[in-house]
Formats: sequence, C-alpha cells, structure tokens
Amino acid sequence: MKIVYVLEYYYPHVGGVETLFQTVAEAMVKLGHSVVVYTSRLPNTLRNETRSGVRIIRLSVPPIGQRYFFTFFAPLFIWPAIRKADVVHTTTYNAAWPGWLVATVFRRPVVLSIQEVWIDLWRMLPSMPWWSAWLHGLYERFIYSLPYARVVVGSQHTAEAVKRANPKYHPEVVYHGVAIPAADPTITRETIRREWRTETTDFVLLYFGRPGWAKGIEIAVQGFALAIRERPNLKFVLQLSKNPLDRYQQIIHLLQELHLQEQVTIVPSCPRDQLASHILAADTVIVPSLSEGFGFSAAEACLLGQSVVVSQAASLPEVVSGRVVFFSPGDIRACAQAIIAASQGQWLHLPRKTFPWENTIANFVRIYSEVIDRRPVTTMEANTGTTHRLK
Repeated sequence: MKIVYVLEYYYPHVGGVETLFQTVAEAMVKLGHSVVVYTSRLPNTLRNETRSGVRIIRLSVPPIGQRYFFTFFAPLFIWPAIRKADVVHTTTYNAAWPGWLVATVFRRPVVLSIQEVWIDLWRMLPSMPWWSAWLHGLYERFIYSLPYARVVVGSQHTAEAVKRANPKYHPEVVYHGVAIPAADPTITRETIRREWRTETTDFVLLYFGRPGWAKGIEIAVQGFALAIRERPNLKFVLQLSKNPLDRYQQIIHLLQELHLQEQVTIVPSCPRDQLASHILAADTVIVPSLSEGFGFSAAEACLLGQSVVVSQAASLPEVVSGRVVFFSPGDIRACAQAIIAASQGQWLHLPRKTFPWENTIANFVRIYSEVIDRRPVTTMEANTGTTHRLK
C-alpha cells in the first residue's frame, strides 16, 4: 500500500496523537508499505527527512497561527503524494480539510481519525473570545459534514459524541496502543523524590504532561489547596511542559495566588525513557482532565501498576484500571475529597486493562485494506490494469 498521512503535527512534536501516528506509520513501513507524512514544520527540524523508513515532508508556515496556515496552504503541497496514494489518513482538526479536499480531487479514500469532539467546549476556553469559539465550532461542524471512507475514534465516548454531531457517521472504535514503559534501573525512587524536595512521610501526587486548558490542572491545584487543610503531609509535583507558554505561566501565577510554593513543586518534563521511574516515584498520579479523547497519561500510569486519582471526563473511565479514585470533572471540592481518599488508601479496584499496539496496528491495516478495496477504479487505472491491494 501507498499510505499518505496528513497531520498538523508529527515527530518531534510531543503528544498522545503524535505518538499514535508515529507508531502506526513506522509499523506500516515494517510491514512493507510505503508511507509519506505531511505535517507542519517545527523550529530546528528538516523540511524533508526519512525516519525509520517514513518519509516526512514538513511545510514551512508562519509560527503564529501555525495550524491555521497549515489548513489553508497544505493543499498546494500535498497533492503530488496523494495523487499516487492508495489511501489518505488524516485527523482532526486542522489537517482534516486539506487532507479530505486533495484526496477527494484525486478520488482517493480518506480515513479520518477524530480524537475529541469539541463543538460545545470551544466556548468554555477562558482565553478564547466568543466569536473565535463560534468560528472554531463552525469549522468543526464543517469537518463532520464531509464524507469519508471511514471514521475512526479512540474511545466509545468519542464515538457517541461523533454520532451526535453527525448521525450519518458510523465511527469505528480503535483504541490507541499503550506500551508499558520500562523504568530506568539507574534512577532510584529516593533520588527522584529528593529532586522533588519531598520528605519520606509525604504523600506525593504527580501530574505530568502539557498544561492545556482541557487538562484541568487548575482544578487539581485548587482541590489540592483544600485537601492539605485536612492532610498537611500532601505534596504535589507538576511535571509540566512549557508548551503552551501562556498556560504554563498561568499555573505558576495560580500557585502564587494560593501560596502553594512550598507544597507544590514544578519540574520540567523528563525524557521518555525516564518517565516510568518518575511515575513510580509518586504515591499516586492525578489526571484531572475536563475532556480526553483517550487518556494516555492515565493508561500508562495504570499499566505500570500506579494508582490514579482521575476525573470521570469523557473516555477516562474506559482506560483506567487497578487502584482508582474518581471525581466529577471540574468539581474542585470533589477533587479535594478524591485526593484525601487516595491519601487514606480508599481505592476502587478495577480489573486490569491493556491496549496492545499489535491490536491497534492490525486494525488500521484492516481498515486501509477495506477502504482501498471499495474505492472506485479510475479510468487511468482501468486502462493500465493497476490494482491496489495489501502487499
């Protein structure tokens, strides 16, 4: 197969969606397929490179409003590979329209991955004006009005949301693969906790990831501020990326307002190969999201056997297992009570869940094969006898 991915971000951009597509793309190469990725160009990256057999073509667009420029300029660049493709795979939000447009012109089947449905959430973003939220919602509805060969989602919750947005869609759930990260044996729990400035008697909560608005970090911080009144031995470690920077700065300002500088430690994101050691150094991981398409952080922590304090938002109840305390998303007092319950060992014990990458990759191979087999044959292909099947 000749597969073209149209994605607003790809390696080295860090995120759950990027991990999904990088893993799938590289797996397709190992299976003998040809793979091209079109994505936006990040600072200090090459315009063209081949990584693990995947040809990556990055489009240079202005850094301010990068994803929006990608939406409008991508069709001018992506057509050569799509013209020769067997299948095009794109994802929400900003890559969906250019991927669909060019693929439709060349009559190539399009697979759309929908990570989350945000139609009603844009207006809740505190930094977004009402008119911008309205435009974002309008564009998202437009994406969901387009015909695709297949619509794929990462959770049952997202599938239901997609069907509400367009009842004509019949989304297929393909859970994202999650590998059990290996702990670094050279890094001890005690070493990490010393770096976090915690005592042996402290009960340590850990949040790790990006400080996006939908991640609910403010809820966790404010809930923690209430919880320490009853449990003064609590400590909170925020392992935060600085992207987006404005959100990172807002979190710091909130900590100052609540006078939590002594009880909360902010540390930079650690390398991927050290993440498991950091997760296990905490007493529990907190995932306070207001919305989640899948919930990589929660799933990874659970697979490691770590306990989690997690909101009941979106897909999170689908992916967590082991020792869990739930709370209502956005509810500060409920978050505080959940933190206190965790510190007292009051867990809900759920059966173990796994998400093998082998299943994820096999499902995408099947989906690509099915949509290619059902694609109408063009006049050129009929004249040349060209067919498109799995290698």
